[in-house]
Amino acid sequence: MLNFLRKLRRKDMNQNTGRYLKYAIGEILLVVIGILIALGINNFNEQRKNRDKEHQLLKTLQQEFSANDSIINAGLERHQSHLDESMTFLSKIGPNSRLKAEDIFAANPASYAIVDIIQASLTSTLSTNQLELIQSETLKLLLSSYPSVLLDYKEQELLHRDLVVNDIRPRSARYVSMAELDPSLKEITTPHSSDYIGHGRDPQTQNDVVSKIWLLRNWIIPKLKLLHRKNDEVLNALQLEIKD
Repeated sequence: MLNFLRKLRRKDMNQNTGRYLKYAIGEILLVVIGILIALGINNFNEQRKNRDKEHQLLKTLQQEFSANDSIINAGLERHQSHLDESMTFLSKIGPNSRLKAEDIFAANPASYAIVDIIQASLTSTLSTNQLELIQSETLKLLLSSYPSVLLDYKEQELLHRDLVVNDIRPRSARYVSMAELDPSLKEITTPHSSDYIGHGRDPQTQNDVVSKIWLLRNWIIPKLKLLHRKNDEVLNALQLEIKD
């Protein structure tokens, strides 16, 4: 009888222990499931926030590159105009030149264009961790490579500016009397006479204009056209991501 009671007590204890274990395991599973659900919600919210940040960043970049599209187009028109003027001026100078004042006014090679590309948003994106917000690897690559194409163009633009400022304009100033060009100044000074023919027959005048033509035709305009294509590629990639 005593052995029977002991066996019964052990059976009850085992059953209670089993119930407690099942209850404890159930509680643990509920806690784990709750944690997983909370983590999932947090991840979802974080992804949504990042997606919203990405969308805002893409819209800002789109506005910047859209503005640059117009700026580049205007720059190409100005460079082409300067190239055409330089070609016209070149046709009027040389060993037998009879250059006149109106020739310089009609086609003056002493001008240059600076294309002021907007890059505040792009610079901020590349210099901070904002680039990681963008999911498209293609777009990230396009954005990362854009500054090098821009720099390549800007180097040629600077060479063109230096040629005009340091060579073409000073040479023109040696032959052209500024006071003579302004009739109102004749009342207070006697202007020196301009030597347009001497300017047109100076070999270095011709060399400077030819250098300007080469820069514009072979480097500046082609490199700005390349930048334009890269700008379009970025805009197209941005548009695809914004639609998604």
